[in-house]
Amino acid sequence: MEFCLGSFIQAVDDSYSSSGDWQFPVAVLVAIVVVLISFLFFFRSFFQSTRGVHVLLLGLADSGKTRIFAKLVSKNDVVTQTSMQTNEGDVVIAEKGSSLRLVDIPGHNRIRSKFLEQYKKTAKALVFVVDSASIQKDIRDIAEFLFDVLTDPVLYDRSLPVLVACNKSDLALAKKASVVKEKLEKEIELLQKSRGHSLDKAERRELRCKSDSFQFDQLAKLRVEFVECSSPDNLAVLHEWLQQLA
Repeated sequence: MEFCLGSFIQAVDDSYSSSGDWQFPVAVLVAIVVVLISFLFFFRSFFQSTRGVHVLLLGLADSGKTRIFAKLVSKNDVVTQTSMQTNEGDVVIAEKGSSLRLVDIPGHNRIRSKFLEQYKKTAKALVFVVDSASIQKDIRDIAEFLFDVLTDPVLYDRSLPVLVACNKSDLALAKKASVVKEKLEKEIELLQKSRGHSLDKAERRELRCKSDSFQFDQLAKLRVEFVECSSPDNLAVLHEWLQQLA
């Protein structure tokens, strides 16, 4: 930015010195355009970093994230396997004539933090996918991952909207969203108590509630919603939630 302004001033000064009167040469116009473009890039970058441009799709491996991603982005149902790289695509919100950039973050516990770190500063909202048919078996791992996401300082301080999508609701063993919510509340309350004394405020935020016990509805700073869905045929509620963000 300083270089552009300096070039502009020098061009004007040279023009005046050589002719003795004020002129407006092409070089000056170019300098003005460069300065304006620099300002535009600066404000665009600042706006994106504060408002966010990506909707992050999170969850454990095999929760059905990538299948949801494919259906929302391409309208196709695909056979997926555990992702080791991010997937990016635009979800068309026809009702508003716009789109949202969706990023499918790999769920493998060895790599997910790396990709979350890469995208969290430009996140607009979070969709956390839970396999509601295996919630009983995976509840501890799900709660720990969700807890780490919700207490991340970058995500927490920006008060991003969070949707917990209880996927595979069409299966016989699937739990209702209300049951998933209750189970996660109990596990996260235990995590709060066990990690509370060792939390480094520079690395993690405390999930403060308006009530004595941990409840998602009583979170002071975050808004966390729960819905039931099933890919590929029952994602309407998820699309409606994304529509509100567009």
